[in-house]
Amino acid sequence: VKSEAFNNPELSALRSAVFENTASREEKNNFMALQEKHIEKILTAGSEYFEIKEVTVDIPPKAKIYKSIICNSCGEKVMETRTVSSNNHLLCLPCSKQSKEV
Repeated sequence: VKSEAFNNPELSALRSAVFENTASREEKNNFMALQEKHIEKILTAGSEYFEIKEVTVDIPPKAKIYKSIICNSCGEKVMETRTVSSNNHLLCLPCSKQSKEV
């Protein structure tokens, strides 16, 4: 988005009044009308408001998928690498912290 492309001080001022619940009925109606025009402007905007160009993106490698383990305390499924072994039981991190506090 080009700098200040969609800046509308009148809409901003009315938005504040409407959201703070201090706007009159007329101001609320004016806000709704201006907002509709603003939305239409955004939806139909082209290169005068946006810099349109092709880009090259480096896609990161896929994340490794680990199996789900059932926590022996709360029964919730948790990613295998996010478990803690305690007294031969696999616990999710929140349960492992609780067991240490007890």
